[in-house]
Amino acid sequence: MFSPLGQDMPLFNAVQPRASFSGLTTRMDVPQPILRREFHHDKGAFYGSSIAVYADGLLVERKHICCRDLSDRCDESWGCVKPHKVAIDPVLGRIQFGADFPPPTQVEVSYCYGFPAELGGGSYDRSASLSSTLETIQFVWTALVGSPTTPTLESAVDQWKRTSRRSCRHDRPSWIRNA
Repeated sequence: MFSPLGQDMPLFNAVQPRASFSGLTTRMDVPQPILRREFHHDKGAFYGSSIAVYADGLLVERKHICCRDLSDRCDESWGCVKPHKVAIDPVLGRIQFGADFPPPTQVEVSYCYGFPAELGGGSYDRSASLSSTLETIQFVWTALVGSPTTPTLESAVDQWKRTSRRSCRHDRPSWIRNA
């Protein structure tokens, strides 16, 4: 699966920058979910720019990529993958290596995903609209989860809450790390 959380999620196309009004807006100028049909018909438009699969640090060549519906079946199996192929389902964000494909020890993916609502307001300076009385407050605090002082994430967050109220500083961030 492409999602680090293990859930299904549609993959989106990456939008390339272009000059405003340089031409008519096309499908590739608007970020939207990639359909199976369009990925199947034009892998080159998406693979390598919007979607990429790396097996043991090497980009899987486009000739080894195919599009498949990898939906769960009634018998809990996935769709067949042709020999020497890696199947990608852009609708569900799933990957399946063919049975004869050498099993990699590490798989990395690069992909674009969408968010269900507008987020942000564009990439421009907003500092003029902020009040000059606002002050950024940051503080230094570090916890190592799994250590004797913070054995769990919950204990680290509790300690951070107690500490952050007392020792605010203006110049440094805080961190929680996993042991």
